[in-house]
Amino acid sequence: MSVVSLAIDYGNGVHKKFDTIPWQQGLTILGTIEAAQAIPPGLTVDVGSDRAGRAIGVFIDGLPSDPDRSAAWSFWVNGKPGPERLGTETSFGFDKASRAANEVKDGDHILAKLLVVDSTGGETKPPSRGGNQPPTRGGGQSPTRGGSDGPA
Repeated sequence: MSVVSLAIDYGNGVHKKFDTIPWQQGLTILGTIEAAQAIPPGLTVDVGSDRAGRAIGVFIDGLPSDPDRSAAWSFWVNGKPGPERLGTETSFGFDKASRAANEVKDGDHILAKLLVVDSTGGETKPPSRGGNQPPTRGGGQSPTRGGSDGPA
């Protein structure tokens, strides 16, 4: 069976991993995330779109949710930064060339990492959800939205 994997990194030490998402020709990064909804433990995905149909306001399991910070999901495929904005079937109709940057291949590994940029200093930090959170893991590189560093 052809499959892709998806790791969700909430940026606070919590992760979900889906190793056997069925792959088919034309599957996109967003399609992979949406397919994970049906695989236990599942996840919730809400996505808006701009006038050109590109994904905006991606929410995975209700995150980001902190109104005092700028938070966004960053997407990586096989350790390389994915597109700045995910495409949808609608956006591919407007910009057919953008589909290639969004498609995944059999065996690909997708990482979705929640990044929070503190509005005071622009520093990338893990999300704050209050209460007792697991410690943030230090070291490694932190991906930036649309940056060129590898995933943490």
